Amino acid sequence: MVNFSSLEGTTQESCDSSHKRFKNRLGYHRIMMISIFSGAGCLLALLLNTGYGLLAANVFIWGACTSVNQPVALMMVSQTVKPSERGLGMSIRTMSNRIVQLTNPLLFGMMTTVIGLAGGFGVMGVLLLGFGVLYHRQSKAKS
Repeated sequence: MVNFSSLEGTTQESCDSSHKRFKNRLGYHRIMMISIFSGAGCLLALLLNTGYGLLAANVFIWGACTSVNQPVALMMVSQTVKPSERGLGMSIRTMSNRIVQLTNPLLFGMMTTVIGLAGGFGVMGVLLLGFGVLYHRQSKAKS
């Protein structure tokens, strides 16, 4: 019979080790910048409307970017706030995320009604690029 509890610990240790190597190699700031600018590039590439190949590549890259953002953001919050305030920090991050998830479809829907779907993705790409530049400047000012 296999002892799954010993396998679980080994898997967790290897994941922690891989995460530390990845984080130490790139750093949270660089990981977030790559993710933000890659995501913005995907949104802007939708303006080209060149077919299914580009769309499939966009979906893959966008999925990779969004799968990296959430865990890195959570790690950044947990390392930024005091240990006694981590619950509050995570709550604020989660609530702000939910507010964006609620308002984004409404605002995007209204915008695309006026300028069209491709234009809406283009505007969102430009906004994401702007956010990335602001985040980069703010991070550089702190260090």
